[in-house]
Amino acid sequence: MSDVLAYLNKNIALPGFEDQEGGREILADVDRTAGGKLRQDLVVAKRTWELTLPYLTPAQYQAIMSHLDSIGWGPTPFWIDELGGEPATHSVSALVRLTSDKRVQFAGPAGWINNGHTIGLSIREQ
Repeated sequence: MSDVLAYLNKNIALPGFEDQEGGREILADVDRTAGGKLRQDLVVAKRTWELTLPYLTPAQYQAIMSHLDSIGWGPTPFWIDELGGEPATHSVSALVRLTSDKRVQFAGPAGWINNGHTIGLSIREQ
């Protein structure tokens, strides 16, 4: 495996993210009993990630967007290194949403890129 730390659909790289924020979405019923004691019936805790991917080449950007468009922005396999294992075997089903999309210019390995993108993704385990 390469130095890519996250993938969509087990093979679409989410390269070089500069910012990752993780969390948990708790699905539970919380209420107080007649005696005033707080209780919780936990259904499940689902993981969430917020990623910022700076300096995507047009090909990288297009691969991500084409995949999400092709599945109608529905659930897709998502893998990040903290899940362990490999993308092919340890991905989770997740909903991915675009939270920001900026067109940027930057110096890439093959020269100046005028039509790059920086995107933000919100990822919620299904």
